[in-house]
Amino acid sequence: MAFKRKLWMVEEEYSFWHLLPHDVLWMIIERLDPDLIECDYISAVCGNWRSGFKSYCTIIKPSFRLPKDTIPWLMTTRNNGTGIELYRPSTNKTYNIDFPEIYGTHCLYSKDGWLLLHKLEPRQCQYKNMKLCLINLFTRDKVELPELKTKNQNFITKGTFSSTYSNCPNCAIILTADVDMKVTLYAWKKGSDLWKRSKFDYDLMNAYNMLNIWLCDDQLYCFTTKGHCYAYDTDLNSTQTYPSNIDKLDNMTLCGNELFAFSVMDTAEVNVFKFFSCISRKDWFRISDVSNIIFFKNDDCISFMVMEECRSLLLKNLKKHGCQIKSSKKFNQKVVFEKETYLVCLDDVYHYNRSTRKLVKLKFNNLLSSSEREQQMNAKTELLVKKLRMLACDRTKEVPFIVCGTKTDSSSTWIYVG
Repeated sequence: MAFKRKLWMVEEEYSFWHLLPHDVLWMIIERLDPDLIECDYISAVCGNWRSGFKSYCTIIKPSFRLPKDTIPWLMTTRNNGTGIELYRPSTNKTYNIDFPEIYGTHCLYSKDGWLLLHKLEPRQCQYKNMKLCLINLFTRDKVELPELKTKNQNFITKGTFSSTYSNCPNCAIILTADVDMKVTLYAWKKGSDLWKRSKFDYDLMNAYNMLNIWLCDDQLYCFTTKGHCYAYDTDLNSTQTYPSNIDKLDNMTLCGNELFAFSVMDTAEVNVFKFFSCISRKDWFRISDVSNIIFFKNDDCISFMVMEECRSLLLKNLKKHGCQIKSSKKFNQKVVFEKETYLVCLDDVYHYNRSTRKLVKLKFNNLLSSSEREQQMNAKTELLVKKLRMLACDRTKEVPFIVCGTKTDSSSTWIYVG
């Protein structure tokens, strides 16, 4: 009896919430406010709760909580890499969550809430054995990929994967380069313990002219900076080569399931191209209407693009969050008024000081929209405001905006969750 009482006393010290049946857990989830933080709290309790939350999202309400934003999120590592900050532009909300799994990793690609992560070794940039994993940002599901073993020192330049929403990706492909800039493709399929390898001919493609790779409908497309396309199947068998007449491509971007690219000319004008794919031909075609486009630019992995008809509020929120917003010279419109020159860029107005030959930002806010301030201005300034407003309303002269991460954080990456 003493042993039983001792056993009962030991058992009383532990909580049995981790044994909560899934149907009871589903009732609790039903009463929670749909928010990413509570989502993270549920998944972080224990394995049973994480499994119950995942089953709720996939069986009971597949659309519950799992975001399907068309606008990418900005992910920034915090707390020495053990936590992340997620900025969601569509709601203008910021979340800080513990995510130790991301410590010491570099994000190669993101899609449907999944991240392809390269595990970095301290103080090393070249590796013979490379470790990678797939992890879901919301369910915390993790797939350890086989260790990639190479004979020579290599570094990973690009990565991609195929997936369906909330399901584990069934194929991952990475591209590596060695010290001689020769590139090699590696493919992994779900259930396999090995990577399949395929080398490129250096004269056709190398680390200098490689732009990016894209996996769509079980077809892998490899693009050069000239727009040339080399197609492969997921077993890395070459299927076709498609030449292109594009002079230069700077960055590849995804918009939903469509592929775009943009190039910045010497005049700072932005040209936008869409990848058109059919049975007989695959090539880039320039699109003319670019007035509603916003690029979310990543330096090391693929970028993202959205088309927003009312983008002024979105740009304002991005700027308030600290994101770097760039536009080409074509958008920086000049206004000459009373022999003085003004420059309009985004929501800011600059005056050109002829004595110092420098642009000086005007020290009042909301020049183009504040009717109360207009009433307090003299007649000359009011005429200037009206002229600037007319210029701002001329949407036909706008070009795409390019949005980068925040100025203070070099560890920021745009990720696609939808």
